[in-house]
Amino acid sequence: MNNFVRELFSVETIEHPKLETLSETLEIIQDDYLELLVKNYYVDDEITRNQKISELNEKIKAEFRERLLKFSAEEHKSFNEFYNGVVDYSDENVYVNLKKFTNLGMLFLFTINDGKLYTFKIPDELCVVYEEMLKNS
Repeated sequence: MNNFVRELFSVETIEHPKLETLSETLEIIQDDYLELLVKNYYVDDEITRNQKISELNEKIKAEFRERLLKFSAEEHKSFNEFYNGVVDYSDENVYVNLKKFTNLGMLFLFTINDGKLYTFKIPDELCVVYEEMLKNS
């Protein structure tokens, strides 16, 4: 299974112990992952790395609620499972949804020990917004 995950998430995997916030995570991601996020959030790709990180930090937080509201019922269910830390990995859509969430910077996939241990994290700032959405629904 690890080879499958490693190949499917080769760009999105962060070789680092899990970080808590969006800003600190964006600081350490590899350039190819940064460029994927830049493309998905329509950030100017001609600006410096630090400017890209700063703009992404703001855009991901600002657009999180709107993007989440556009998810299908299945995607909502999957995101909620990741949020609660109870994921049904036998669900064939879990990896499709995980790919979508990582490509949008809503969830990050960390690994240590050269890919032998994977863990995911929804940044704290996004968890706060998600919790507010849950309370108001």
